[in-house]
Amino acid sequence: MKAIGYTATIIGLMFFSAIFSGYALSVLWDWFVVPYFGVAAISIPLAIGLALIVQYLTHQEQKTEPGKDVASILIEGFVRAIFKPLFALAFGWIVTLWL
Repeated sequence: MKAIGYTATIIGLMFFSAIFSGYALSVLWDWFVVPYFGVAAISIPLAIGLALIVQYLTHQEQKTEPGKDVASILIEGFVRAIFKPLFALAFGWIVTLWL
């Protein structure tokens, strides 16, 4: 029964991570690319697709420690899914203050 819960959590985390990364990319695109290069804004679904392509092309496998339990791996993945786009948005917002 735990395996079903872990699988559902992993799938949900993948969807959440893709959506949040796409949202962050669309906001950063609007802040930095649209005003300075004169290109169109991108929608969140398009940004999700672009983020997935970039992630697919640049994925670097991270080794897990032997004996690490699945729950701690899932928590680590959730923290990364939240804070990586959040950090990019926060840092990008700070940079927009200089523009």
